[in-house]
Amino acid sequence: MKQTLIILLAGIMVSTVFAQRGRTVMEGSGGGGNTADARTAQRMNDLEAQVRRLQAQVDDLAVTLQQGGVQRHAASQSDVQSLRNEVQTLRSENQTLRSENQALRKNVADLIGQLSQRVDRLEAAPRPTGGGGSSGGGSRPSGGSAGQTTMTGVEHTVSAGETLSDIAKAYGVRMDAIVQANNITNPHSLRVGQKLFIPQ
Repeated sequence: MKQTLIILLAGIMVSTVFAQRGRTVMEGSGGGGNTADARTAQRMNDLEAQVRRLQAQVDDLAVTLQQGGVQRHAASQSDVQSLRNEVQTLRSENQTLRSENQALRKNVADLIGQLSQRVDRLEAAPRPTGGGGSSGGGSRPSGGSAGQTTMTGVEHTVSAGETLSDIAKAYGVRMDAIVQANNITNPHSLRVGQKLFIPQ
């Protein structure tokens, strides 16, 4: 665009120079003949017309350049707005990730607290190593009425989460001994709060 404008301006300057020379020749010739005068006048008219055309082209080119600048400015503004929208979207996604991260941390903290409570309850459960029991010592008869014998042991109250295997290990006795001493038909169906006699 700039090169075209420069070329047109140069053409206008050349045409103006030729027109000025034509006028000078006309004035210097005086009465050199009607034919020469007519040719010179025609040449001047042609040059002036060409100058007017070039000037009109320059004006059109200037308007085109101005409009192109406005369009480029509008395009630049559109690009800036698009970038701003993308930045805003990224910020929103980042905030969402932060919120989700905080929620996950809270869930992990709650799970750790629950596990800690379960560990505390397990540690607080009775774990006798000798002949003592959680409810004191005692005795219970075993066998039929004819050949009745007396077993010594302790009474244990079933806690939540305890199994018969856990209780047997805690007291150092065999599981089938507890089953036999308490007439348990299903060793896997203990109830919380159930009283068991642990033979020693």
